[in-house]
Amino acid sequence: MNTRTATAALVALAVLAGCAAGPAPSGKRALMIVGNDEKQSWSEAGAVVIGAPGRDTVSIIDIGTDPLAPKTLVSLPLMNTIAGPPVNLAITPDEKLAIVANSLNVVEEGGVMKQVPDNRLWVIDLTTEPPKLIDTVAVGKQPSGLSINRAGTLALIANRADGSISVMRIAGKKVELIDTVVIGEQVSHVAFTPDGKRALATKFPGHKVAMLAVDGEKVTYGKYDMNVGLWPYNVDVTPDGKLALTADNGNSGAADGQIDTVSVI
Repeated sequence: MNTRTATAALVALAVLAGCAAGPAPSGKRALMIVGNDEKQSWSEAGAVVIGAPGRDTVSIIDIGTDPLAPKTLVSLPLMNTIAGPPVNLAITPDEKLAIVANSLNVVEEGGVMKQVPDNRLWVIDLTTEPPKLIDTVAVGKQPSGLSINRAGTLALIANRADGSISVMRIAGKKVELIDTVVIGEQVSHVAFTPDGKRALATKFPGHKVAMLAVDGEKVTYGKYDMNVGLWPYNVDVTPDGKLALTADNGNSGAADGQIDTVSVI
């Protein structure tokens, strides 16, 4: 795999998974989940190069027992893509489950490799030795950024190709699709507020953030949007729920060098 690709993926996913699992003192297990995309790299000219599928993995790493010597507990042979990280995977607050959305698949058409939307969510049991895949759940097309509420009972998934949000119930080790909220345009990430009563979804090509209301398991979109910077890809909310930040990667995600911004809500 191209070094630049691997480094970007590992660093980005480490940041997310570390936040999802929460800090832990030395000597206590704390888990990080890392998605390893072995299909996509870049040429020296900066062009995307798509390779054959079949070598992707999802690694579960213990970074708490001995922080100076992190230990890989398992690397599961599961497809995943750099097009979704660092927000297409998360660990429940109790560290019993991990969920990973596989945003894109690679297929060969006319001798050319191309990426096409997938619709699968991997469910990983973190309580077993070693952790293992226990379920595959069908969600929307091109599931990308996702979020789990602090109670660990509900997850939201932004489906880029569907322009929708999948609402997932988490009960014990069971993760199931219970509703789909239509947004009407491409959404790349969705994040809960700390109290779990609202969520923010980035409308990537619309340069806006949609506000969702959450009442128990019922999630609704009241058509209230906030303007942000160009091409908002990710969003996060501060622990006190007073501010949200969006990562606006400008120029439809292509490197430009001058129009990337961070919006403060």
